[in-house]
Amino acid sequence: MEHYLDNAATTKPCAEAAAAVMSCISAHYGNPSSLHRKGLEAQHEVEYARNQIAGALGCKAQEIVFTSGATESSNLAIRGAVAAYGRKRKKIVASAVEHASVKATLSYLETLGFTVVTVPPAADGEYHTEDFLREIDSSVCLVSMMLVNNENGCRLPVENVFRMVKRNDPEIITHCDAVQGFLKIPFKPRTLCADLVSVSGHKVHALKGVGALYIRHGVRVKPILCGSEQERGLRPGTESVPLIASFGAATEKLSLNIEERLERVSQLRSSLI
Repeated sequence: MEHYLDNAATTKPCAEAAAAVMSCISAHYGNPSSLHRKGLEAQHEVEYARNQIAGALGCKAQEIVFTSGATESSNLAIRGAVAAYGRKRKKIVASAVEHASVKATLSYLETLGFTVVTVPPAADGEYHTEDFLREIDSSVCLVSMMLVNNENGCRLPVENVFRMVKRNDPEIITHCDAVQGFLKIPFKPRTLCADLVSVSGHKVHALKGVGALYIRHGVRVKPILCGSEQERGLRPGTESVPLIASFGAATEKLSLNIEERLERVSQLRSSLI
């Protein structure tokens, strides 16, 4: 019997996600921007999924923007926020263990004149809030910190760091790559004190090619793509309704028993060790 043990890389789509895809392919195949019945049906599927994901994150549906995946979500979050807030503030602080999509984006911003400070783990291998706070000053426009590391599963102290950052300077924008934590550990953007949160579909038993970005109401993010007005103009291009529907369906299923699954996985991990 074959056992798949690489869920941190990708997950097998669940039955609910597959059913949502087939429904959109066979019945709700219209363009969500079209004003006829098929278009309105497709738009309903998109908004239904938006509400499903917003429900899992404990936020408003209007705060969710669909993307092609977490890489695009993090690019939009970081580049879009810096474009909105980085005219006078030219410093970005991030952990040294961020996902490649964040690291590469920060490297690109360095070529535009931004100063990027990456904070390494302490000698004990852990991240401590004070290590981040030492780098915070009036020139910082953005702090980015992943919730769970994609290589070793370590949980970073996002809540403590972001809370202290916001207490010291509410104008600093906070971004969290929550891909490996979404629907695996309980959290809400508001409890993280996060302005921006990146999540991905294929890590939670939806299909590849879809993700979302939470943008706290009132936070400005400029688009990084040019085109039409889909996703409030922040992510132009015709939405992939089947992929979005799969993300919503998988999210709704997994959001019902996060604590129970966390306990089970913790027990399996202990057994394995």
